Amino acid sequence: VLFRSPIPMKKKILALTLALCASLSAAAIPVSAEVETKSAAIANIDMSWPYIKADNKAATKAINSDLRVYMDDFRYDYMYRKFLSGRTWFETAYEDKDIASVVLYDLRNDGKTNTTTVHAINYDLKTGQRIPLEKVCRMTVDDLVKKAATSFYRDGYIRITPKKMPTRVPEDYVFNQNGGITLYFQVGEVGDLLDGNVTARFTPEEIREINAQHPLH
Repeated sequence: VLFRSPIPMKKKILALTLALCASLSAAAIPVSAEVETKSAAIANIDMSWPYIKADNKAATKAINSDLRVYMDDFRYDYMYRKFLSGRTWFETAYEDKDIASVVLYDLRNDGKTNTTTVHAINYDLKTGQRIPLEKVCRMTVDDLVKKAATSFYRDGYIRITPKKMPTRVPEDYVFNQNGGITLYFQVGEVGDLLDGNVTARFTPEEIREINAQHPLH
């Protein structure tokens, strides 16, 4: 067990998340966590993934064991011929002394088409645990639909109106430098193949507005 406290877990994580959001809003330049690049190549696949160092050794182990699962799945699927070639790579979306947000990309070719899957993950560097979206923003599908005309982007910066309305709230998200968050949809989920991975951005003010509409019970 990596985390023990007399305070109930839900309240503890909520308090931590509120503190993290406050620090994100205040910090123009985050204090850097250590995010290293690891890589390997086997036959027709190239793999690049993050290795995240936290001050807490147990947290470091937990985080990188979690990330290793993605790399193992990719490698095993290739070995079992579920695809013919591919690669993985990543981006560091946000990092400071408390949290690290990374986006992992998984590109696979089956001989006919390329399929890219995105995993956007946030880690609490004190405990090694993931920070689920519901601890940051209690968003619903209706909230996403309401923001469809103003908050959706492709290619990272081109604002679009999604061709298909969201039918779920993605668990894939990262923190932004301004204290907001960016949600990631899979290719084809709210757009077409050319749109790639469509994202939805929410400012700190929009997050507070949504949370106020859906108070904790």
